[in-house]
Formats: sequence, structure tokens, C-alpha cells
Amino acid sequence: LNAMISLSKYRSGGSTSWSIRIDENGTFTASGVQPGEYVIEAAVGGTERPEQRRPYEGGYVGVMLNDDVDGVVLRLQRGVDVPGRLILEDPGQELKAPAGAILMVSTRRVAGGVSLPGSARGGEIAADRTFTLSRVHGQQRILTYNLPRGWYVKSIQYDGKKAADDVVEFKEAKPQPSLEILISTHGASLTGQVVDDSGKPAARARVVLLNAGGAGGDEPL
Repeated sequence: LNAMISLSKYRSGGSTSWSIRIDENGTFTASGVQPGEYVIEAAVGGTERPEQRRPYEGGYVGVMLNDDVDGVVLRLQRGVDVPGRLILEDPGQELKAPAGAILMVSTRRVAGGVSLPGSARGGEIAADRTFTLSRVHGQQRILTYNLPRGWYVKSIQYDGKKAADDVVEFKEAKPQPSLEILISTHGASLTGQVVDDSGKPAARARVVLLNAGGAGGDEPL
């Protein structure tokens, strides 16, 4: 098989990885690993390994190592190129990227319900609002960058199904289903009041609204 396989520990801002030896039967062993949450990743073929002369296949699985873990199965999937389109909820509106920015769509691998930092793979959104995500597989969180202020991702659909928490599972299919990202400016309004510890109005407080996750990330709105 000649797969590349590694054990990775992800953290905010990066990751640390160790190569794992794999034998001719596809079995592997990692010894002396400190307790913690890890991701086992493997890949074979593709442009990064032209000597294998086969299409790219990859896979990953999250593991919690508090003690010895046996019998982990890592199933490789062929990476697929997924066509997509950004759709305006109001077709009469005009969408322009902010000055000096490019509209982008990116994916981030998800293992155990958690996004993996440093695993992003993305594509530029063309003038006709189409894009292609290349060589993706498995569960991925869809992220959209550089939307103009006031725009937000309302829903994401893949193969006619709405994505829950902006997570899509990509699989090989013919024809390959498209990814549709619906964006809108018709957001909800929010009003409220800030009070101090004694219940009195805090007129000079600063209020910041954060997106708790999903396509908008965790940046202030």
C-alpha cells in the first residue's frame, strides 16, 4: 500500500505530527505516546506521490489515548473535486468583496465533532460566484471568508441535503453533487441592556457579538 501515516496532536495555531511505520499488511503501531487527544491521518497516491501512479486517497480518525488502544481501523477515501456556488437569497442584490480582499470558501476537517486546526483546504470564488473544492473527503466544516459586512451564511446544502452545523461529509459519486452556500443580508435584530453587579445600567460598557461557530468562525460581527 505504501501509505503515509502520521499521529497528530492539534492545538490552537498549529499541530505536531509524528510519522508511524506501516507494514505490508497495512498495520501500524505507535508506542510511547503521551495521554491526550490525537488524530491518525493517512494518505496514498496523488500529485504529492507521483511514483505511485494512483489517485489520491486519504483518511483520518480521532482517538483519545488515556491507555493502550487496539484495533483502530482507518479507512481511506478517494479525494473528490466538488463544484459549488454562492447563492444570493435576494437575486436582485449585488455582492462585491471588500477592497483588497478575495471571496473564499474553505473546508476544515472534522474528527469527533471537532474542527482540526491547520487542516484547511480552500478555493477562490469566481466572479460568477462559482468555486471548486479540490481533493476533499470525509467530514468537513465549510467556512466562507471575506463576505462584505452585513452578509452572512444562511444555509449550506450538499447533494440536496442541508448541512447541520455547517458540516458536510464528502464522498465519491458520479456525477459529483454540488455544494450550495446561501448567503443573505436579512439577519435578525438583537436588543438588550447591560447592567452592573448592582443592577444599575452600565452606559459605558462595550458589547461584542460573536459567532459561536460554523461558517462565520469566531470573529466579531
